[in-house]
Amino acid sequence: MLALLALTRGQVDPQSPLYGVAYSPFSTTALLCLEDSEVIRDLQVVSRLSRRIRLYSVACSNTRVVLQWCLQNSMSVMLGAWITGDNAKNEEEFVEFSALVREFGPTGVIESVAVGNEAISVHGSNLAIVADYLG
Repeated sequence: MLALLALTRGQVDPQSPLYGVAYSPFSTTALLCLEDSEVIRDLQVVSRLSRRIRLYSVACSNTRVVLQWCLQNSMSVMLGAWITGDNAKNEEEFVEFSALVREFGPTGVIESVAVGNEAISVHGSNLAIVADYLG
């Protein structure tokens, strides 16, 4: 099941009516990563609504599928790294995030990045903790 959070900006373009869509390749019934085929099905729906996708995390291995599909279909991605209070998970997240930025950054599919903004703005994490991951 695809759940969408969408934002509009300015005039609505009938070819791409929403400025961007937040997307997470997780099941809505459990925090399990979707199968690649399910992600592609979701992206086909999302692509009718917007040419931009916001990913909050790279925890699922299918993030690479999202980036590759968006690259092949002229879409852009705001790639996020989800930072929590769990240092081991943060390290895993940032290692994968960095690898994806190195791999896909030169292609132009990654329009922007967000690292730990929810940890700071919503959960009150210390900015220094997030800055440590940025080196």
